[in-house]
Amino acid sequence: MVGVAVVLAAGRSQRLGGVTNGGSKLALPIGGVSLVERAVRTLQGAGVGRVIVVVGFEADAVAARLDGYDVEIVHADRWADGNGASLAAAEGLVGSEERFALVCGDHVFGDGALDDILRATGPAVLVDLSPDPVVWDEGTRVRIRGDRAVAFGKSLDETAVDCGVFVFPAGVFAAGRDAAERGDHSLSGAVNALIEKTGVHAVPIRPGSWWQDVDTPEDLIEVRTALRRSLGKESDGAISRTLNRPLSTRITMAIAPLHLPPNLLSAVTFLIGVWAAWSLSAGRGVVGGLLTQLASVLDGCDGETARLQRTASSRGAALDGFLDRMVDGAVFAGIGLWAWTDVSPGLRVLVIGAVMIGFGLLATGVKAPIAVFEVPRRDEPRLIVLLGGRDARMLLLAAGSLLGMPALAFVVGMASYGSGVVWRVLFVAGGGREASEAAARSATGAPRITPAAAVGRAARALLFPVVVIGAFAVVLPRMVDLHQVWALIHSLSWEARLVLVAVTVWNLVTYWPVVMLSMPGLSLRQAAVVCQSSTTVAMTVPVGGAVAVGVSYAMFSSWGFGPAAIASSTLGTWVVGMTVKLLLPALALVALAVEGQQVTGFLSVALTGAVALGIGAVVVVFLLRGEQTSRRIGRAVGSLVNRLRRWVGRPPVTGLDDRAAGFRSQLGGLLRDRWPVLSAAAAVSQLSVFSVMLVAMHLVGISESEVSWAEALAVFASVRLATSVPIVPGNVGFAELGYIGGLLLVEGSATEVVAAVLLFRFLTYFVQIPIGAVTFLTWHRDRARHPAESVA
Repeated sequence: MVGVAVVLAAGRSQRLGGVTNGGSKLALPIGGVSLVERAVRTLQGAGVGRVIVVVGFEADAVAARLDGYDVEIVHADRWADGNGASLAAAEGLVGSEERFALVCGDHVFGDGALDDILRATGPAVLVDLSPDPVVWDEGTRVRIRGDRAVAFGKSLDETAVDCGVFVFPAGVFAAGRDAAERGDHSLSGAVNALIEKTGVHAVPIRPGSWWQDVDTPEDLIEVRTALRRSLGKESDGAISRTLNRPLSTRITMAIAPLHLPPNLLSAVTFLIGVWAAWSLSAGRGVVGGLLTQLASVLDGCDGETARLQRTASSRGAALDGFLDRMVDGAVFAGIGLWAWTDVSPGLRVLVIGAVMIGFGLLATGVKAPIAVFEVPRRDEPRLIVLLGGRDARMLLLAAGSLLGMPALAFVVGMASYGSGVVWRVLFVAGGGREASEAAARSATGAPRITPAAAVGRAARALLFPVVVIGAFAVVLPRMVDLHQVWALIHSLSWEARLVLVAVTVWNLVTYWPVVMLSMPGLSLRQAAVVCQSSTTVAMTVPVGGAVAVGVSYAMFSSWGFGPAAIASSTLGTWVVGMTVKLLLPALALVALAVEGQQVTGFLSVALTGAVALGIGAVVVVFLLRGEQTSRRIGRAVGSLVNRLRRWVGRPPVTGLDDRAAGFRSQLGGLLRDRWPVLSAAAAVSQLSVFSVMLVAMHLVGISESEVSWAEALAVFASVRLATSVPIVPGNVGFAELGYIGGLLLVEGSATEVVAAVLLFRFLTYFVQIPIGAVTFLTWHRDRARHPAESVA
C-alpha cells in the first residue's frame, strides 16, 4: 500500500475563469467540498497516511481551504511552466521515498477508484480503457502494450486515457529534469522520460467506479451529476431507487454548501419522524402520512452527506440506524394509537416514547445475532425486494394514513416487515447448506451454521415482540379497560408523584454500594456508571445478561482492574443477589405466618428457593475448596471456551487455570471479608425494589385489607424467583402478567392492580433504560479523555 501521496493543485484553470472569477478552480466547491479538499479526503479515506499538496496559482486561497487538514503544503515557484514543474517542487519532501502516489487535484473520483493503483508495488498509472468521447477528446491518451503503458500524449491515436493518478519512484524527478532539458515541462513529458528508463504498469480503473477531470463549465455539470448519482447504495430497495433517492440526493446537493454535519441531519429526520408519529396518534392522517414519507426521504440525506463530504464513519452509521429504528417504532405506535381512538395526550406520550426507545434498543441489540439471515439482494425474490424494505414499509404506512385507514396501514406495514424476516429465515434455514454457510460467513465470519441453529436464532430474536404484543395488546385489554387504568394513573396528585420519584431514586442508588463493596477501590460514581449501563443492556437485548457482563468487564478494565478482580466481583455480586432472591420466599412465608394468613399454597415456592439456595451454597463451597480444584475448573472452562472460539474463527486462550486460581483467591477473600455487609447491601437493594411496588399499590388505592404487605411480598418473591432466568429482555410481558395474576389471586380491583403493576414496572424497568444510555455515553467519553491506571 502506498503511504505517501502528492496532490498537484497549482494550475491556473483559464477555461473556468468565468465560474471562479479569475481564482483557482482548486478552491471551487463541488458538493460543499472544494476540489483540493476532495482530493485530500479521497486519499486519506483510501488509507494514505501522508499527503503533500503542491500549490502555485492563487496559492494562499488554495492553502486556506486546507486549514485543519493533516497535510504538508509546498509552493511551486515555476508552476506556470507546466505540471511537470509543479511535481518537481515536491522532490525535497518525497525524493527519499521508495514510491509515492501522484493525484491531479482537479480530478474527482468515485468510491474505490484508487484502491487498485494504491496497491501497486512499482511505477503505475490509472487508466480508463473505455472513456466517454468527450473525455477521450480532452484527455491524455496512453499507449498500452500488454499490461504496460509505453507512451503518453494528447496526440496519440489510442483509446485509453490516463485518469490523473500515478505511482512513481523517486527516479521520476530525474526523468522530469531530462524532459525539461528538452523543453517539455509537462507531467506527460516526465512520465515518457521515466518510461525510457523503467516500465510503467497500466492499472485499469475498477469497473463500476468513475472519475471526472474538471476543466470546463460542462465538466462541472458532469461531475455534480456523477457525484449525486453515486450517493445511492447497492442495498437500496425499488422504492428508494425510483422515489426516495432521486429526491434525497437533490436535497443533499442543494444543502451541501451549508456544511451541515450528517449527525445533525439524522437528528432532524428523527424529529420529523416523531412529529409524524404524534400527528398519527392524534388522528391527523394527512399530516402524519406526509411527514412519514418526508422522514423516509430525508433519511437518506445524512448518509449521502457523509459520503459526499467523505466523512462517513461507523459511529455515524450506527447512530443513523438506531434513530431509524426509533422512528419505525414511533410511527407504528402512532398508527396503533390512532386505530385505538380516544387516547389521552399523556398516554400517547408514554406509549410512543416507550415503543420508540424499546424498539430502537431491541433492533440495535439483535442486529448482531440475526445478521446471519442477511442475504445478497440478488437472491431475494422481486416481491420481497419491492415490499420488504424500510422504504416500501414507510410508503405503505404513509399511504394508509393518507387514506384514513390506520388499522389497514398497521397490518400492511407489519406484513411488509414480517415478509422480509420470514423469507430470510426460510431461505437460510431451508435453502441448502451452501446458502446457509455463505450467509453465516458473510455476516459473522463463522465457518458454518446449521439450519436448526439459524431457526433458533430467529425464534429468540422474534420472541420478544411476540411476547410484548401478546401481553399488552391481547391479554391486558381483555382483563381490564386500559383507558380506566391510564385515567387512574393520570389522576395521581403531585404529592403522590413526588413520592414515586423519591422511591424510584432510592431504588436506583441502593444497588451501587453492592458493586462498590464487591470491587475494592471502585468509586461510587464508577459503581453507578457500571451498574446502570450493564442493567440497561441486560434489560434490552437478547441474552442481555451475558452482554452486560461484557460491558461491565470493559468498564472495569478501562479503570485498571484486572481479570481476577473483575471475575470475583461479578460472581460475588451474583452470588449474594441470588442468595437474597432465594431467601425472599422464605421471608415472605414467615411474614404470612406472622400475619396469620394462609401459607399452604406458597410452601412450594419457598421450598424451591430453599433447595436452590442449598445447591448454590454447595457449588460455591466446591469452587473454593482448594487451588487444585479451581485449576481443574479453569482447564475445563478453557476447553469449552476454546471450542467456541474455534467455532467463530478466533485463536485459543491460554492460562485459564492460573487465572482460576487467582480468581479463587480473590473471591474467597471477598466473601470472607465482606460477606455480611455485601449480603446486607444486596438485601436492601432487593427490598427497595419491593418498596416501589408497595408504594405504587398504596397510591393507586389498594388497601392493606385488600392485599397485605405480606401477601404483596409473597407475590413479589414468587415472580422475582420465577423470572430469575430471562426468557426475553427484562422478561417484559411475563413479569407484568405474573405480578398482575398474583395480586388478583389474592384480592383486589383489576383496574387498581394493573395500574399499580404498570407503574411499578415503568419505574423499575423503563426508567433504567435512558439512565443507562446516559451513563454508558459518559463512560465512553471519559475513556477517551483519561487512560486507565492500574489499581488491581
